[in-house]
Amino acid sequence: MTTADHPPSDFAQLIALTRISPSHFRSVAQPFRPGAARGVFGGHLLAQSLYAASLTVPLRSGLVCNSLQAQFLAANTDAVPFNYHVDNVRDGGTYRIRQVRVYQNLDPDNPDHETYVYTCFVSFKYIEGLHDPVYYAASQVHGNKWGHIPAPPPVNHIVPDNLPSVPDIDLPMWVAWASDPDSGFVQIKHAVDVRRAPEQDPATIPDNFEDRRMYHSYKTILPLPDDDPNMHLAAHIYASDRNSLFTSSRLINRVDDINRVVSLSHTIIFYPPSKPSRGLFVRADKSWNTMESWTTRSGDGRLSYVGRMYDDEGEMFAEFMQDGLCKFGDLPPKTKL
Repeated sequence: MTTADHPPSDFAQLIALTRISPSHFRSVAQPFRPGAARGVFGGHLLAQSLYAASLTVPLRSGLVCNSLQAQFLAANTDAVPFNYHVDNVRDGGTYRIRQVRVYQNLDPDNPDHETYVYTCFVSFKYIEGLHDPVYYAASQVHGNKWGHIPAPPPVNHIVPDNLPSVPDIDLPMWVAWASDPDSGFVQIKHAVDVRRAPEQDPATIPDNFEDRRMYHSYKTILPLPDDDPNMHLAAHIYASDRNSLFTSSRLINRVDDINRVVSLSHTIIFYPPSKPSRGLFVRADKSWNTMESWTTRSGDGRLSYVGRMYDDEGEMFAEFMQDGLCKFGDLPPKTKL
């Protein structure tokens, strides 16, 4: 790990890896750990595992990540590096599949023992747009859902630059505590800046939870390489996990008694731009991209988080879903997950 007191604001530095062997990588930078969390921000593992997998496919070959399915297995820490082991599952003519297994040494008294904390499957494919052009692609949802002004530009005239960055935990009780000078809390700026569209009159919020939406704009603080599409996609998946289950709890009016949240699984699918002039991937650094998110179910100690991502022209280029542990109210005696 680096000796910095906080994570770098350069996303490329944040997910940088040291190559131990052709298929073994080790994290370098300090990851983000949300203020009230015991472990690191889950989006860091999603992004860094995608990037680690990309380093095992031919460089500049046109292979771009098209999907990632992840499972969070155990608690982790920001105090020691992550070890990423990448297994070659399949090399096909169009698709290449990798499994990434992530370990940490969580026992300082036993340096040879590592805990298996996370795994994912990452798929890469060659773009076939010239031979199979896009027949249909969803565009941004129009309308005023969940009392928000509709999605940020280009749908309306909200300027994300004029909005505040979202906090680590976007819940009223957390924001009130973190804003109190006596709390001593200092908000560290994420390498991927996320900003939520402003709320409007609560009377406009639909009664049906299924119709409620929340919109965020995001982009990296610093530029990313032009020739590394998978680093841009890593930044997109990083953003897809920001305040995920907290967003869902806001959508169902359970912000006051939320007690514990843990990401269990996360899936994302990427699509290339439909216009060949826009290249093979959607950049994460030049213009504000938009996330539209909602929830589909809460119960059985779980909460879903579902969403889509749109580029600066309003075309959908990614969709994601997360299954999360979510506990409300008083908790029973602590048990192991």
